[in-house]
Amino acid sequence: MESNIIGGSNVYPCKGKPVCDQEFVDQVEDYEYIKIIRKKQEIRQTSVRLTEKQSRIMETEMRCYYAEKDPCWGYVNGQGIRCKCIEGRCPQIKKCNPGYTPVKKNIGK
Repeated sequence: MESNIIGGSNVYPCKGKPVCDQEFVDQVEDYEYIKIIRKKQEIRQTSVRLTEKQSRIMETEMRCYYAEKDPCWGYVNGQGIRCKCIEGRCPQIKKCNPGYTPVKKNIGK
């Protein structure tokens, strides 16, 4: 049996293939996985629709020019897409994430 737990996701029941189950897809908030779903839509390998929230996530490039592999933007419930960068050495940190403090970087470690 294959697991539908991928890349740090929460656990949601999945009926069949994850990219074909609309209820499952509706829960996805990870930029990279939404990108995979969108590609499958483009080549008609799935008929699921992205939610409005997922579409907004796709419209905002979630990678930083200064840290290409860092997903430093994300969806914050009730606040929309916000910077979540904690790279204090970055010359743009105060512009992107005005509320950043070195103390916040250590929270969650």
